[in-house]
Amino acid sequence: SFFLSGMGPYSLHITVTSQCDSTVLINTGSANWYYDDDDYNDGRGGAQITLSNPSNGRIDIWAGTYDLGNCDAVLTLETF
Repeated sequence: SFFLSGMGPYSLHITVTSQCDSTVLINTGSANWYYDDDDYNDGRGGAQITLSNPSNGRIDIWAGTYDLGNCDAVLTLETF
């Protein structure tokens, strides 16, 4: 979970990369849900979501995988 403020003029780019098929689920401060499985073109099934004008408040991010077992992943947040 992260707390956002003053993000209105920016886009928030959220990416999950790993050695396995990663997924990402997001719940924003305005209670909107977003999901992605394979939009990050890294050749391994990475996930990415871009939020335009993200709302202030708590953002919850869950990163997972379709593969069996555990898999290390990297969560990247960038603003533009």
